[in-house]
Amino acid sequence: MNNTFLDVAHFVSLRNAGGLEQCYLEYINHSAPQFRHHTILPRPEIAEELKTELENGSYSVSCYKKWGSLRLPSHPVSLRKWNVKRILGKSHAGVIVFWNAPGAPILRSLPEDLFVIYYEHGAAWKKRADSGVNDTLKVFDGIICNSKASKRYLELRWHLDLSSAQIVLNGVRPSCVPSYVREKTLGSSRHLTIGVAGRLVPIKGMCLAIQSLAILRSRGIDAILLIAGRGVERARLEELSRSLGVEKEVSFLGHVHDMKEFFRRIHLFLVPSIQESFGLACVEAMANGVPVIASNVDGLGELVEDGVTGFLIEPELPIEMYPSLGGTLAHLPEYVYDPVKDTLSLPRMISPERVADQVLQLIGDLDLYRRMCKKARERALSAFCFTRYAKELDSILSSYASHSASGYWMAKREASHA
Repeated sequence: MNNTFLDVAHFVSLRNAGGLEQCYLEYINHSAPQFRHHTILPRPEIAEELKTELENGSYSVSCYKKWGSLRLPSHPVSLRKWNVKRILGKSHAGVIVFWNAPGAPILRSLPEDLFVIYYEHGAAWKKRADSGVNDTLKVFDGIICNSKASKRYLELRWHLDLSSAQIVLNGVRPSCVPSYVREKTLGSSRHLTIGVAGRLVPIKGMCLAIQSLAILRSRGIDAILLIAGRGVERARLEELSRSLGVEKEVSFLGHVHDMKEFFRRIHLFLVPSIQESFGLACVEAMANGVPVIASNVDGLGELVEDGVTGFLIEPELPIEMYPSLGGTLAHLPEYVYDPVKDTLSLPRMISPERVADQVLQLIGDLDLYRRMCKKARERALSAFCFTRYAKELDSILSSYASHSASGYWMAKREASHA
């Protein structure tokens, strides 16, 4: 490892511009100056909106499936193994961080004297019972989870002892925090702007937000819905809007670069997710003084204080009803984490009727609404401060790097095999 800098290699996919990817890029652009971050991609594709931040924050960028402009075939496996070792050798990294689960061939390619960390950001929910997660996690020298829910899911799903795993809650991206928040007001016309944000994929439950909008309008609320994000479900969601007669009240904004402006335009933020290991957009909304109404599933209960910064709604509807509400059962997890019972359960949905009820309760009490706006911002800026997040991660990586440099972990491995 270089004596001047702490070189850290990160295996991370940047094909999409979701919460994990944005969190990674904000971190490498705000970590301590003694760090040099090296990005190693499983695939060469990089989402266009991520390229500038990647260029600014990453000391080097490479794809282990490519050598220069030449794409390496999957067979013989030794080619890609050789390339992984070549890239890591050039980086001088003493620590490797996998942002979500890597493939087994990559793990077998790693030098023995490096400290290998797994950073759980929601990949565990995608793994099936026969995926070999137990064996994979044993390879890692350290595990970091982005929420208590992530840690408990790994423990409960695969009966693992993760007592030494560390929880580092995501921080609100500095680019999403306004220096000043104008007090939001609800007019007597009952005009309401609701926002949702995230990838347009089945687990995000975007169709439930559209259903809730239709119910609110049927109850006489002049509400509109702004949807920030891109994804494969857009056509399905547009068709749902038309079938419910609210196509003029739903705006699909695509990727939104200026999220502060997005949050400035809305009164309430919905997180109707079927599964959500953390929920970065949730705390970003709170940082902008926007109350949140969210599913009480996985890590969302760690973010929203029910009745204080918004409302948590228990998922009560069976997932089999999802297609009838405009969703699809494709790519949903086998299980989700129930934070109330501290157990795993089958996926369920929140009721759009219940969402509408909570919205009406909030907008019907202007004092409550003002208090929630204030408390939401206070909680986001204190509990999810990005400076805290970056320092915690820096401290962990620095500690691991010093152990790696001293040969401690290589000796530990040798002792375990003796």
